[in-house]
Amino acid sequence: MKLFLDIALRNIGWVIANEDGSIYQCGVIKTAKDPDKKKSEDLVHRAMQIASAMSDIRNEVELGDFSSVVCESMSWPRDSSSAVAMAIAWGAVAATLGSCSSNKLTFIATQTAKSHFTNKRDAEKIEVEAAVIAYYKQTYNDDINRFLVHLKKADREHVFDALAAGYTAMNQAKKPKRGKK
Repeated sequence: MKLFLDIALRNIGWVIANEDGSIYQCGVIKTAKDPDKKKSEDLVHRAMQIASAMSDIRNEVELGDFSSVVCESMSWPRDSSSAVAMAIAWGAVAATLGSCSSNKLTFIATQTAKSHFTNKRDAEKIEVEAAVIAYYKQTYNDDINRFLVHLKKADREHVFDALAAGYTAMNQAKKPKRGKK
């Protein structure tokens, strides 16, 4: 099994994929700000929610391990509070994936995934979604929407971002490296 992730503090899109890339299960980890907690306490609470949900996801796989993990990487925000929130989300995910060896981890830049699917580095979310739906239908002869019926429309973009990163990494791995035969 493979794991594809789109990581953020508020919403983490995740996909457990079979080795061929077809979807086994997918969803969104959601955390919400607790107005009754101080900011530092709230961030720790949200990190714990993420770690717990990631543990549940890992437990879906026999022996709790993945053959590969692909994360959509991002450029870090210039705003310090946003950077702290991202660092906390990534830290919670990393703590849960700690036993995965680093050679199983792949990071795909958002613009790389957008370019791979739409030939545009600045593609809109709806363009990426449409391209991933078409790719899935062509590659797996299946309707991707049957996996997404449990998600609200606003949450689907996080799953599509995770899928775009995962499929980009899979397709890049199939290409021969330049200069090697």
